[in-house]
Amino acid sequence: MKLSIVSIIIGLVLMCLFTVSEQGVIRIPGRGAGGSGKPRQHFIHKNTRKEAEEAARRQGGGRSPVHHNEKGHKSHFHPSDKNGNIRKDGSHFQYGKKKNG
Repeated sequence: MKLSIVSIIIGLVLMCLFTVSEQGVIRIPGRGAGGSGKPRQHFIHKNTRKEAEEAARRQGGGRSPVHHNEKGHKSHFHPSDKNGNIRKDGSHFQYGKKKNG
């Protein structure tokens, strides 16, 4: 009896860790799929550029973060991987004045 309950719980946890898209099964640790089926994005707001940069650096394991400052988008940092590329975990560390609403 206990074994079947444990098996069911393990199955439910595994189902939560995997999502299905047109390309097949994609593992998305730590975040679920949004309405489009793509992984949800994480936007963390910091008051200053320095705070945002340091938060992205910490999440990237001490590596220099990637800065984005595109017209029409809020300036932000991404944590980087060992090759200096954006980590594909959906994290954005925004900074500056926060908009209401």
